Amino acid sequence: MMRMPRLAQYVFFPCLLVLTGLPFSATHADLPPADDTLAKTPPPLEVTVEEKISTDISQLTLIDENGKTVKLADVADRKRPIIFAPVYYNCPHLCTLTLNGLMQAIGREGRYNLGKDYLVIAYSFHPEEKPELAKLKQANYLRKLTVVTDQNLPEYSKHWRFFTGSIDQIAAISKAIGFKYLKETSTNPRKKDSEYVHPAILVVTTPDLKISRYLYGVEYPETDFRMALLEAADGKVSKTIGDRLMLTCYSFDPVKRKYSLVAWRVMRLGGILTGILVVGLLAVLWYREKLKMREKRSNE
Repeated sequence: MMRMPRLAQYVFFPCLLVLTGLPFSATHADLPPADDTLAKTPPPLEVTVEEKISTDISQLTLIDENGKTVKLADVADRKRPIIFAPVYYNCPHLCTLTLNGLMQAIGREGRYNLGKDYLVIAYSFHPEEKPELAKLKQANYLRKLTVVTDQNLPEYSKHWRFFTGSIDQIAAISKAIGFKYLKETSTNPRKKDSEYVHPAILVVTTPDLKISRYLYGVEYPETDFRMALLEAADGKVSKTIGDRLMLTCYSFDPVKRKYSLVAWRVMRLGGILTGILVVGLLAVLWYREKLKMREKRSNE
């Protein structure tokens, strides 16, 4: 039985995975999906996101877990993309779901690792929330990640930051990323704190803090999460053959707000790979025929 040439194996099978929708790498067991009725309820018209692709947010400031005002440019290292999660920490609905969905995506992603390949910044847009609360939230979420232990917790605290901000700081970053929300009185008579109606999004930036992509909702499929990181990385992370095929075959659909396979790209790539496979098989046949002719001459 004729064996497939090694080159064809390396090129054909990753493409087959793309075409069949199979994952490129083994993943962690998924946590139960976050869900909430409010997460599926359309917000008021004034509560929306105005995408600001390519906007530079490097000069904006927030307050870190220790109460120190930091410039975002000083948090970035210009090597790793950054995922921003605009939330508020005492939010009873969407914010918890957003952070839970982000945590699930981080734990599920097997190719690119938190800290090594990208950073995460959650920040509160509630000006009354303070660094002490941010620090508690940080420890709570980090300890839920399977890779985090008591020994490496301080190190991971540098990879997933939890910030707060003043009214001016929050207004500046909200305007820069196009994040629009409304403050309203709580419907719970026992609660005195105000609540916010707001979108559920993640904002992915390039290593130099220019907005690259928005991810919507409270669940982030593996394809969307990885593609957003690949696009934002701007060549700063190494890509496998499978990743390169994903970049070729997938495109962001602004209407559906997710990454989708582009049929003509898949067909074109399939045609190219088929051509490579045919050439490889013909080369093998030609080489075997040449060996047979050589053996026949030597026996004459």
